[in-house]
Amino acid sequence: MKKNSFFCFANFLFVSFLFSFCVVFSSCGEESGLGSAIDTKAPVLSIDYPKASGSAIRDSFILAGSVSDDKSISYITVVVKSLDDGGKISDSYFADYDVTKNRWWIDLNKYDSNNADYHNGWQYPDGRYEFSVTAFDNAGNNSGTYSKTFELDNTPPLFIISNPGVIKKTGLSPSAYGSIFTIDGIISDNHTISFMDVKIFDVNGICVSSESYEGANIPFYREEDIATAGGTSVQIAQFGNSAANNRYSQLHPLETGTEYYYAEIKLTDSTKVYKNPWKDESRTAEEIEADELGNSTSSLYLYDDVYSSLISSKKGLGLSAANLKDIISGVYDGELDRAEILALLEQKNTTLRTLQKMSRCLINSVSPSTRRQILLTS
Repeated sequence: MKKNSFFCFANFLFVSFLFSFCVVFSSCGEESGLGSAIDTKAPVLSIDYPKASGSAIRDSFILAGSVSDDKSISYITVVVKSLDDGGKISDSYFADYDVTKNRWWIDLNKYDSNNADYHNGWQYPDGRYEFSVTAFDNAGNNSGTYSKTFELDNTPPLFIISNPGVIKKTGLSPSAYGSIFTIDGIISDNHTISFMDVKIFDVNGICVSSESYEGANIPFYREEDIATAGGTSVQIAQFGNSAANNRYSQLHPLETGTEYYYAEIKLTDSTKVYKNPWKDESRTAEEIEADELGNSTSSLYLYDDVYSSLISSKKGLGLSAANLKDIISGVYDGELDRAEILALLEQKNTTLRTLQKMSRCLINSVSPSTRRQILLTS
């Protein structure tokens, strides 16, 4: 009898131990209140697009990267901070993410021409910005802050041209060139100038310029990587000088005599569009090609037109080309009235004047633009 009682008691203790063990073990599951205590691994995050820190960005863009966690992501924060004004601009957002593809993204710098708080229609003014991203999981662990700096630029180059320096139909003598034809002036832009495209028309408005560029025939002469420091002088054509001579032969096929032409000049800077982080074919081939081109302009200012009123420190306002560029972009912080200067620049915009003066004399539906009189003689 005592022996049976002992075995019953031993069985009871064994069953009780098993029950307690199961309760304790099950309480450590992921759904229990202690779940956050065992999730000690932080999310892993990176900014992969745009890839290079310091990239020059135009248009609205997508900031994107990779993110992963051993459990799950709760949310991702993005902080945008300006670096050119002491951090006066500082905004926070939540990014979108896809845990199945281990990636996150956010659309930034929206465009709205009707928003009075925007800058020339853009959410952020041109300048340098720091973008900081942090991922959090459900246990409160965070990835740490990952940051990159990019430059936003949605303003075309400003070109104050000195030669050719006469607009068609002004009644003034055209700029004269001999064996060398150059484009001269002052260019201001926040980034390098990738292209200067010079399209040449004869006196009847017919385009006479053409050459091959990267396997395609283009109706203009293209020069790359235009220097801007200390002024700009770009050689377009030169007699007896290989490729430049081919251009000269197009413009002046005879050994003697005088030819009259008009030039349309277009500048393109080195900014790019970033809207396709995963190359998922959401953009057409034409859009992808256009993404590689920067801000462009055919709107120029004659040096003689703007010097006395805007550039001269004695007769004018003493503004540099860089000042005028900042006034146009909206980041000018000087004491002068921006609206008045913009109105003055609009009056001196040669594209506007050329549109009025050339619209009736062009043929073959050639779009009127900024054209300068050129005279080649030999």
